[in-house]
Parts: sequence; structure tokens; C-alpha cells
Amino acid sequence: MTLRLNGSTSGYVEIDAPAAAGSNTLILPDGNGTANHSLVNDGSGNLSWFNGGPAFSAYPDVATNVANVTFTKINLQVEDYDTGNCFASSRFTPNVAGYYLFTMAVQATALAQLAPILYINGAMRYWGNSMGSNTFDSNGVAIAYMNGTTDYAEMYAYQASGGSAFINDQRYRTFFQGILIRPA
Repeated sequence: MTLRLNGSTSGYVEIDAPAAAGSNTLILPDGNGTANHSLVNDGSGNLSWFNGGPAFSAYPDVATNVANVTFTKINLQVEDYDTGNCFASSRFTPNVAGYYLFTMAVQATALAQLAPILYINGAMRYWGNSMGSNTFDSNGVAIAYMNGTTDYAEMYAYQASGGSAFINDQRYRTFFQGILIRPA
């Protein structure tokens, strides 16, 4: 069966069900939503407007000293963007539950065995690519589930050069980014 809504002067909008439709009810949200929002289903037929969730990109504006064979939190004072106002004090605490893609990069000012580390709720979750003992930079990519209320993510770095190394404070060399890729 097809539902056709005719325009007031011309044309129409048509909604059609499959031949074996089953019994389904979709409940529309109040209002029209806003630009660039999409309808999402909660699995029970209730539709709501969704704006894509939070995303952020941040980098340090001061070099961070990382002692030999230590895990050091990277202070990320500058935000390129923070769409959900979820990034503060070098910590990302998303307000939407779901799966997040994180990208990290660190660059040292001296040759070092170097790796960015993703911490979730204060515990190591992902060790980025360690580029060996004769490099200045390293990166990592990880996907992690975040509950949207109390979970938080931070970026740490680890280096093993035999001495201290400074993590570069240039935005394209050391950064931490995250984006919601699928709501829960």
C-alpha cells in the first residue's frame, strides 16, 4: 500500500511499504529538527533528531618533557574544534554514548623510541605505533566505546631514548582527535 501526499500546486511525496511489511510503527519527533540533523531510530520505532555527535581536535602549545621509560600525559591546551563542548583540561568526556574513532600523533625533539598511548578512564587502552629508536614521530588510531556520561579519554606518550625528550608543541606534529562514528 502506498501513502501519497500531494503538493498544494504540483508534485507529491510518496511513502511505500514492502510487500511483506510486518507490523511496524514509526513515531516522528516533535518539531522539524535543525539543519544537518538526521532521524535515528531507537530500535522500538521512536525517531529522534541526531546531529552526528561530538568531535574534537586539540594540540599542545607548550612542549611536554617526557622522561625516559615513563608514561606522561600530554597537555593539550589548544582546541582546533570541539563540537559538543566535551573537551576540557586535556580530557575528552563525550555526552553521547557510542563508538569513537581516536587519532593521535606525537613528535619528539630528539631521536627516541616513541609512542602515543590512548588512556580510557585512567587506564591504558591502546598503544600507538612505536617507530623504533631512530625516529622523531609516531602515531596511532583506535576505536573505543564510550558510555556518554562518565567515560573519558586522554592521550599519553611513552619514550625510551636513554634520557628525557620533549614532545613537540606544533599542531600538525602532536595532536589528539576523536569523533563519534556510531551511536550506541
